Amino acid sequence: MGGIWDTEAQAVREATLPAQTRMAQISYCEYPLEILDERSKVNLSQFSSLAELLVWRATMHPDEIAFLGLDHQGKETKSITFRKFGMKVVSIANYIEKRGGFKAGDKVVLLFPNGIDFVATIYAAWMLGLVPVPIPIPEPSKLHDDVVMLMGLLTELRVSRLIGNSITEEIMKQKTTLFQMKSFIGAYQDTVLPTVFSISKAPKVNKTLGKESGYSSPPRASLATTAPAVVCAHYSVDMRRTLVKVSHSVLLAQCRALKVQCRLQNRNPIVSCWKGFAGFGLLQSCGLGIYVGVPTLLIRYTDFLATPQIYFEAIERYGAKDVFVNYPMLEQALAAEDSQSSLRTFNFSAVRNFLIHTEGRPRIDLHKAVERRLCGSSSSRDHTMFRMDKARICGTFGHMTIPFITTRSYMDIEPLRLHLSLTSLRRGIVEITAEEEDLTGIWVEDSGIPVCGTAVAIVNPETREICLSGEIGEIWVLSEANVQAYTGVISPLAVEANSDPTFSMMNLEADRFNATISCSDDTLNTADGSVAEGSLMRGYVRTGEIGFLWNYANESLNGGQTASLLFVLGSIGETFEVNGLLHFPKDVERTIEKAHPNVAPCGSIVFQADQAVVCVVQIRQMDATIVNMTFTVMNQIMDKHKFIPDVIAVVGDGVLTKNRYGEKQRGKMLSLFMSAKMPLLYIHYPRIQIPQAMLEQTILQEEQPRKSAFIKKAGETTVATTISTSSSSPTSPSPSSSFVLSVASSPTSPSPSFSLEKNIPAGAESAGLNRRKSRSPQSNHSMLSSKSSKSSKSSKSSKSKSFKSESLRSILSVRSLVGSMFQNKGKKHDETNNNHQSGTGTSHMKASLTDLRGIHGSKSETGLVSSSSSGPVSVSTKRKSAGFYLPSAVPSITIFTESNAPCPSASTFASGKSMSKGKGKGRAELPKVFTEGNKAASIGPLTPLTPTSPVD
Repeated sequence: MGGIWDTEAQAVREATLPAQTRMAQISYCEYPLEILDERSKVNLSQFSSLAELLVWRATMHPDEIAFLGLDHQGKETKSITFRKFGMKVVSIANYIEKRGGFKAGDKVVLLFPNGIDFVATIYAAWMLGLVPVPIPIPEPSKLHDDVVMLMGLLTELRVSRLIGNSITEEIMKQKTTLFQMKSFIGAYQDTVLPTVFSISKAPKVNKTLGKESGYSSPPRASLATTAPAVVCAHYSVDMRRTLVKVSHSVLLAQCRALKVQCRLQNRNPIVSCWKGFAGFGLLQSCGLGIYVGVPTLLIRYTDFLATPQIYFEAIERYGAKDVFVNYPMLEQALAAEDSQSSLRTFNFSAVRNFLIHTEGRPRIDLHKAVERRLCGSSSSRDHTMFRMDKARICGTFGHMTIPFITTRSYMDIEPLRLHLSLTSLRRGIVEITAEEEDLTGIWVEDSGIPVCGTAVAIVNPETREICLSGEIGEIWVLSEANVQAYTGVISPLAVEANSDPTFSMMNLEADRFNATISCSDDTLNTADGSVAEGSLMRGYVRTGEIGFLWNYANESLNGGQTASLLFVLGSIGETFEVNGLLHFPKDVERTIEKAHPNVAPCGSIVFQADQAVVCVVQIRQMDATIVNMTFTVMNQIMDKHKFIPDVIAVVGDGVLTKNRYGEKQRGKMLSLFMSAKMPLLYIHYPRIQIPQAMLEQTILQEEQPRKSAFIKKAGETTVATTISTSSSSPTSPSPSSSFVLSVASSPTSPSPSFSLEKNIPAGAESAGLNRRKSRSPQSNHSMLSSKSSKSSKSSKSSKSKSFKSESLRSILSVRSLVGSMFQNKGKKHDETNNNHQSGTGTSHMKASLTDLRGIHGSKSETGLVSSSSSGPVSVSTKRKSAGFYLPSAVPSITIFTESNAPCPSASTFASGKSMSKGKGKGRAELPKVFTEGNKAASIGPLTPLTPTSPVD
């Protein structure tokens, strides 16, 4: 891993930070001795599963409401008592057992909307010893994505039957759904269309849960701690699936932690409305109401998306004390309110705990927007809208491994927000600064304290040692509520193939779900003043999130005692390192989006592709300021984050990939960039430079006779790019020189070879730079002839040595362009040779400029290369006609043709017509100066107009 996590960087931090005041970053909260039911005073810890607890509830409180279903208008569709709900579970279990053909231990995929049928089927499956895999029904607006996820899950689990109800059958029989499933099967021939086993056809059985029906508890084997009670499918932002198994004991532990931490009582209902049935969504629908003994209001998430106010109306009407929402729900609700002409006033006086569930760094801007709407101000019309105290808005941090890690529930203090120095944070150090003095810093907000029964540790992911205070590290969690890895037929946890024969899923499971902290001492003094013993060093789950613990004391919190608040910074998988320093993409993206008014809101995605930092920027409109914008973005990144990105790619509307909840999909953007499928409007390479070794070699060769680059063998192709740079000669005061980098290849040797020649600018003779007495009109752009890969071994050896000695970022664009050209011709690259020369993967370099193909011949035999900011762009082609698309603000362009190919005239470009039968992709206005001679034309500078169609 290296970077800030290695031992050398850690030693530097230890020398920088004061050792006498640093404590181990680990915090633990214990369970209370007993978890009692408020009315019966029965200890709920004595039950071994939620199914047994349901049997007890149906016996003790048979006539109390267990579940209520609400429709899209917020009206009650059905209410059911504990006794009748138990009878419904018996009917479904009896029907599945007799007609389903399932046996104990089988995995069954439940495809339901959020409702009573879904919850009853879950409990029926538990009574039969089945392992349910619950997923919500497909949304009509996202049918393609949902069907792909469904079919992929069925293929992975090797399941061909679904359990659902009449709504499920109706959706699965629709023509659009069948079309999407058949399209998926077309790519996977071993997949079959799933069939639906509908529980709506189950006959009613007038028997209650318990001895009367024979369904009193799940089978003994399914109650084992290692046996799964349910398998949950979690999807990342990039829609990568991960399956985890949750045992019956873990489900009880999760409900117990929520009941204690949120002070859930049997007087206030639970309002269930979540985007899925994994983690917190499953607890809301199926767990908390049964565990606490209160009614559960079930609202479909699709109904919430259509009318968000039905959720708030239910909170007000039924007097809910605890509200559970996430970012997508808040954004949908705020957007719906903004679109309405008049705001509905709700009375939230009964709400004591408004929980905002997060799975990463809290979004302070959204939290402030929620505070304005829920709390309002004295001068705002929102003042009486919700009537809620700001301290009741609580953040909570969860993960797929445990839905509830830390919370601010009932802390009765406003969120703690710290301003961190980015300079120190890049080195892994937490330094608090003032916003007025540190304009490059960032604001972060705490996610609360650990919930009961949970230990949170900040660990160095490489050394596995606990980080001391003042450092950042990976968040590790130890809890009875931790889930376990699902090691099924096809492991979803092994994202990349591992060729090591000793690799096994057990090793991966132990590393991620049962990690051990490396500690030489038996005890540690923790950040909150407690002592961590050796038992707290084993059995951790690694969340993959970076954060730190911060000590905070307040009279309203724990009687003034110090508490350790968790601050989450972001996923370690999304971070990237430049020169050994750590960067978070979200911070860089925020800088880009504020850099220029032409950048669209939330219109940037930053990722790292093969050690190169790529910034994809979406613009509001295509105009002449696009080049200035890229320079502004580059300068802002340099000023605030102290690095220069390798690539700045400018795209239009609809290119940035986001999921249905508006979250940026960096993985998909990386895939598009690497596969050269990203439609680009402009691309900028800020860090292109000529390696010093190549400059010195060029100066030495300058006095030697040279041949024209255009005296080539038959079939040989040459592409060149001119890169401006200051002259490296100590005797050359001015002007600046440029260097022409050329690439040549022939059909007999498809591997491209490279050469570099110094380009003497006009007027350089008087400065003493031009040592030749006369030059032809082509001499200003002459290039050394490049031999093919079958040329003399001595020449190839000398080039290889010089290329290996320096970075080849300066020829990255040329190499990727040449790769695109030869690939389109049906020839393959010698990737081994490319990697050997540059030390960089060919796939990255190919993707860098493949989408910048500006010259479109009928057989894609020509291309256009853009330099970083200055200097002309040079292209060689032997085709007699080619269509030209001129990208934005190319300073100048030089077009070389074969001796028998006509040179394009000024009228061709001025009229906006292409050279390939009028199929040009754009046009450009020409300046007054236009020269032509010796079959070469020079055009520049260019003022680009809006292209008529995007680049292919």
